[in-house]
Amino acid sequence: MMGEHISEEQLIQSLYGLEIGKEHLAGCEDCRARLTLLESRRAELVATEDVSADFLAAQRRAVYSRMGERPRTFHAWIPAVASAALVAIGLYVYQPARRVLVAAPSETADAQLLSDILSMEQSAEPRAIEPIRGLFQESE
Repeated sequence: MMGEHISEEQLIQSLYGLEIGKEHLAGCEDCRARLTLLESRRAELVATEDVSADFLAAQRRAVYSRMGERPRTFHAWIPAVASAALVAIGLYVYQPARRVLVAAPSETADAQLLSDILSMEQSAEPRAIEPIRGLFQESE
């Protein structure tokens, strides 16, 4: 039955030395065959050709020589140019509203505004109390 077999993850853990499903592997031919297949595949991957010390030294010298090179300046300017372009586009799109000169208000409008403000300030009760007051007044 497939539900009773060891999962691939458990087989891999067993392959790397964890004691998982040891009892099951002793009694199940299918799981043992899967583990043997994994072990042979791992052995193929691990068996690498010997790399000469000269090859490794040449590779190391190539890496060190590239580390000493100056970076290309063209690539360094790309983020700066992109940022400047975004700022320019943002300023073009945003364009603050131009100020329009408005004629000076008449003195009667100023006087009316001042009297409205003073009448609101002289009242000790807030404006929000009027609807509540309506709840408690007797209806006629």
